[in-house]
Amino acid sequence: MQMAAKEEYADLSHRILTVTAWDTGVFFMSFSSVYRILRSANLMTMRGINKQHNGRSIPPVRKELTGPNQRWCWDISYLTTHEKAVFLYLYLLLDEYSR
Repeated sequence: MQMAAKEEYADLSHRILTVTAWDTGVFFMSFSSVYRILRSANLMTMRGINKQHNGRSIPPVRKELTGPNQRWCWDISYLTTHEKAVFLYLYLLLDEYSR
């Protein structure tokens, strides 16, 4: 797995690394075989950070609204009806100042 140790391939997932190797003719293995080899060589790492949230998130800072047309919010809702197989979409645009 010299290819996986190179700087240019270090950030690739095992699937992309496998397809790249197929295209360049370096080796021909399945995704699962490449994954097993990388894992046994300790070259697979967690991509995301799974950490506990402390519950003290800071709300976004928004400037004070002084009049209309300064900030708009939107929503799209999927509505059912009493008719069979008839559904509606409700599109809503709302000026936050007049809310």
